[in-house]
Amino acid sequence: MALGWLLVPALGGYWFLMHCYRTRFKAERASGYHLFFRAAITGSVLVVVAYTTTFLGALIFPQVSRLWACLIPFKYSGTAALSALLGVILPPIINHFYGEEESARQAAKEEGDLIELLIAESIERQVDVELSLRSGKSYVGLALNSGLGTRGESDISLIPMASGYRDNETHTLEFTTLYASIIDQWLEKDGDSERDAQTQEKTAEDFRIIIPKSEVVSVRLFDPDAYQLFQNRGVIEQQGLPSKEAPMSIELYYAPSTCALAPYITLTEAGADFEVKRLNFRAGQNRTDEYMKLNPKHKVPLLVVDGQALSENVAIQLWIARRFPEAKLLPADPWDELKAVSIMSWCASGIHPYLSRINSPAKVCDVADTEEGVSRLAREFLDEVFGIAEGLLEGREYFFDHFTAPDAHFFWCVRRSTQFDVDLSPYPNTRAHFERMQTRASVQKLLAFEKEVQASFAA
Repeated sequence: MALGWLLVPALGGYWFLMHCYRTRFKAERASGYHLFFRAAITGSVLVVVAYTTTFLGALIFPQVSRLWACLIPFKYSGTAALSALLGVILPPIINHFYGEEESARQAAKEEGDLIELLIAESIERQVDVELSLRSGKSYVGLALNSGLGTRGESDISLIPMASGYRDNETHTLEFTTLYASIIDQWLEKDGDSERDAQTQEKTAEDFRIIIPKSEVVSVRLFDPDAYQLFQNRGVIEQQGLPSKEAPMSIELYYAPSTCALAPYITLTEAGADFEVKRLNFRAGQNRTDEYMKLNPKHKVPLLVVDGQALSENVAIQLWIARRFPEAKLLPADPWDELKAVSIMSWCASGIHPYLSRINSPAKVCDVADTEEGVSRLAREFLDEVFGIAEGLLEGREYFFDHFTAPDAHFFWCVRRSTQFDVDLSPYPNTRAHFERMQTRASVQKLLAFEKEVQASFAA
């Protein structure tokens, strides 16, 4: 075979190596001459397959063989061309049976790239990692990528929570900069309208940093509790890092039929140890001096954690989800997490107000004989919002691929609607979601508790 034709199978072998998941990730890690050697070996295998195919093809279809020889009068040209073609068409076929992520993990294991594997695990579990660099500096934060299965990517993107260094003598980790509180303050900062507009456009990912993987010496999953066990006690609290240290006092102020049932459900789903403070609105317990000091809005839900009060359903649900990440009350994907917050905000501001108008139309308009009109308009708006919910729940059991906090909030909206005899027959997805929610143990516990509270208030 002419030397020029020898290069054709080698090119086919190179294409196969770089596009087949089973070989691509190893090939990307190979140095130049190793990659050339592997491409040559793969090309040789393709040549054997191609030669066998052309030999059999010449026996079965001799006319095609003679026509090829007339058009391209070079010995073994058909074998060389077919070997290159095989290198192109075989990868998509093989990739159909082997997943990209699975192949990337296998390649990383075989090549000993444990750093990539551990960072990938942290992303899946949505836990922080500590990256120790050659410079002696350490970063703790949420990794956005690991480089695993991403062609040509050698850097690590990280949303930093804190940074510091390891002491040269003791190798203990000392934090010098806290990013978490700064990011939170920036995202929540009030100011002039121009600054507010800019802040609303920002997300935590806008504060990410890029670290070359070549600078990383070691990686480990970071748990504040484990850190606290190995370091001086109190460091986490002083530097503002999140901590799960027990015991923690959690009190939920609750009234029957109110949207306080949503955090009751999610706290139960999370397995939290919490105390329920019952409020009888008819008896005015939400307007006592004691409660007004905790919540001047005189509404529920109200969550009191270690003496600190937090109102508004969306904020409470976010705290529960962050405090109990293992419950997966928010989606792991950052974009889906924002969508979940959007749905809860919609429940609070786009559905709840119409339910309030049906319940107390006089609070909306004090003009005589307008109650019926206020209620009718509210019901018309509810038809619109439940139509939107139908689309969000199309083909789904829940809003996302598993139960999350928005499902609890929306359950209350639907339940309250049924108490006002809102017709839900045109909305099969909404009704199915409502019925499915009622089968969950957390909801059944809530309904039994609510019945008990109502009975105690009636006594």
